[in-house]
Amino acid sequence: VRVPAGHVRHRNSGVHSAQGGSGRVTVRLIGPTHVLIRSESLGDIHLIVLVRREMIWIIRDVQSSTVACGAGGVMRNKGAVGIVLTIFGTSILFITAHLRAHASKVKERNFDAIRIANTLDFSRYNTKQETATEKEEINVDCTDKIDCAFWFGDLNYRVMCERDVAEKSIRNGILEPLILSDQLLDQLREKTAFKGFTEAPIRFPPTFKFDPGTSDYDTSNKQKSSKLD
Repeated sequence: VRVPAGHVRHRNSGVHSAQGGSGRVTVRLIGPTHVLIRSESLGDIHLIVLVRREMIWIIRDVQSSTVACGAGGVMRNKGAVGIVLTIFGTSILFITAHLRAHASKVKERNFDAIRIANTLDFSRYNTKQETATEKEEINVDCTDKIDCAFWFGDLNYRVMCERDVAEKSIRNGILEPLILSDQLLDQLREKTAFKGFTEAPIRFPPTFKFDPGTSDYDTSNKQKSSKLD
C-alpha cells in the first residue's frame, strides 16, 4: 500500500529526545526510577516508552513513526503510532492503534492494520526496500524486520454473540462463548491481518461499553459489547 510521504512522519533522534508533554507528566507521576525514552502522538493517539533508569545505557536506535488512517488516509482521528528500540542487540517494536469502529467494519479494520504495518517507517531497521530494477522504495511489513513486536490499542474488534448470551456468560464467569465470538481472534485464525501475531489467553470480560458511572454494560440502543484492549 503506498501512502504519500506527507502522510507519514518519522523521527530518527536519540534516546534523550522527544520529551513530549504527556510523557513529562507520566515521568513526574512515576517518579525518578524511570526515564522517558520516547513520547510520540498522532492526534489523540499517544505512545510513551519508559525504562528503568539503570537501563538507559543499553538502549540504542530509538525511532518513532506515525500513520494516519482517518478519512482520505489523512485525518488523524484513526491510525497508529510506533516506537522501536534495541536492547542488547534485540529490536523491540511497540505499536498502538485506533482502528475503525462499528461491528460491520471488520474488513476495513483489517485493511488499516495491514496498511499500518506496511507504512510505519523505521529507516535504521531497513523497513523499506528498493526494487531490483529501479531505485524505488517498496513498502514491506515493518514487523517482519523486528525481533519482538507488541501491537495494542483501541482496535475496535467486537464480540458478536447475542446480548443475552453475553450477559449470562459474564454473570457466570464463563468466557468461552465470548471468546468464540471475538472478531479479532477470528482474524488471527484466518490470517487476514496481524500476520505472525498471537494473543495471550483472555481471562477477563469485555471492557467496553458501560453506562457512564456504572458497572452496567451499555443499555442504550447501540448496546455494544466488545473487548477492545
